[in-house]
Amino acid sequence: MTVDAKKVNDDEIHMKVSCKHPIVFYIKSALSFFKGQGEDKPPVSHLKISGLGNAINVAIACASRCEKEGMGSIEKVLLISVCFGFVFD
Repeated sequence: MTVDAKKVNDDEIHMKVSCKHPIVFYIKSALSFFKGQGEDKPPVSHLKISGLGNAINVAIACASRCEKEGMGSIEKVLLISVCFGFVFD
């Protein structure tokens, strides 16, 4: 299994989570980004975690666990809600 992650620059990764995998999968992936994996994948200093819909809980759990493990701190939580208006004649 692979995680959907995009490298923004040398020390920042954007990880998109979903409900396809268990929360533990994403937590382990996030922690491995902070710890690094040898010379091929050095540790990152910034990790942006995002999720849509039901995956918001996965993103929050993942970020909270990284903070609890002392890997970093949550800098910002952003929730965007879209409202649609319908007009019926």
